[in-house]
Amino acid sequence: MHNTTRTAAEDVRARLTAAFTVAIQLWGRPGVGKTTVVDRLAASLTNLEAVGMVTPALARSDPASVTPEEARIWKVEGVDHLTADDLLALLDRLPLHRLDYLFVEENRDPTSRSPSDLGCHARAVVLPAGGRAGEIDEAAKAIRRAHCVLFTQGDRTDVASHEMREACRRVRSVADVPTFILSHRQHSEWMEWISFLHDLRRHHLCRHHVGSDTAIFFG
Repeated sequence: MHNTTRTAAEDVRARLTAAFTVAIQLWGRPGVGKTTVVDRLAASLTNLEAVGMVTPALARSDPASVTPEEARIWKVEGVDHLTADDLLALLDRLPLHRLDYLFVEENRDPTSRSPSDLGCHARAVVLPAGGRAGEIDEAAKAIRRAHCVLFTQGDRTDVASHEMREACRRVRSVADVPTFILSHRQHSEWMEWISFLHDLRRHHLCRHHVGSDTAIFFG
């Protein structure tokens, strides 16, 4: 007889799907720019309240005057890494009826560990543009489990266009995925990434399988 008991990750996905909220897991080490990605996305959309973030709260504090609803960041207290059970327990606190996109921040180094299943609809590996040589190869296992790869902080470093193209090529050598180069420079493909997220949401709402693998540069 088959075991029909659902896992916590499956319960999270079911709750989010029922609320028409798409969840994207951001997997990258601290300081790589995960929160900046979410803030800039929210600023790019017409409804700031439609974008939120969940983050582990160990050793992290926000001004007491800022509520989670105002900051659009909900913290799981007392942990440095999230689990599907953590996220499931938090869902009742979230205004899912207002959220089109929920980003789940995981402060992990993708070169040493690959993403776990938290119940999100897609996973994004986050790496810094202009990182050390071979970092993409070291993160190969994580990239193969991701729907997107984001290279961040390109505007803070002197990254030449040929280096960006080489990084895209190396991602494709790990997993056959398209790439988007995103920065404030001339090579920006920010709108293409937003289109990718809209497509992800359409797949989600239509209950199609989300299988598109996409690599992204963000500056």
